[in-house]
Amino acid sequence: MKFIPQILTLTFLFLLLAEATSAQISINAARMNAGQMVGELDKEQILNHDEQVKKNMAAYSPDEKAVAFIRKVEDEYDVVVFLGVWNSESVNHVPSFMRVMEDAGNPNFSVTWYGVNRAKRAPGNIVRRHNIQDVPTFIFYKDGEEAGRIVESPDKSIEEDIMKILAGGS
Repeated sequence: MKFIPQILTLTFLFLLLAEATSAQISINAARMNAGQMVGELDKEQILNHDEQVKKNMAAYSPDEKAVAFIRKVEDEYDVVVFLGVWNSESVNHVPSFMRVMEDAGNPNFSVTWYGVNRAKRAPGNIVRRHNIQDVPTFIFYKDGEEAGRIVESPDKSIEEDIMKILAGGS
């Protein structure tokens, strides 16, 4: 019986320590992802996060021949885009991609957006599953198979690189 107060004190201290550790982990996770938009996103979140993204999209003038080609694609593609709102390449090329896809207006393209933090991590194993090393990364899937990807910067322009992938030249 004389150990009960000591056991209660130790239990209380253990619970207090566990709570403090949990709170610190939450604070660290929040700091790591603060303002970085991590996880699955939608186009509006990306556009509304940074005024520069909107400006870059409005200012981009894609090649009309490439856009016309993309507009006429009849096959269905799932496009998965990984970006970092903190990354200058993403701020430059993601709005260009948005403009091209908007101008093409092809309903055969389904786009899913994922934000990653500076360590190029996101919740779950989505980054590892898609083998993301750099951002932005645009991955085009046709019938569940990867048809091609654009990593960081396009070789020519975003629309010409998309056209190359769609034509089978990944």
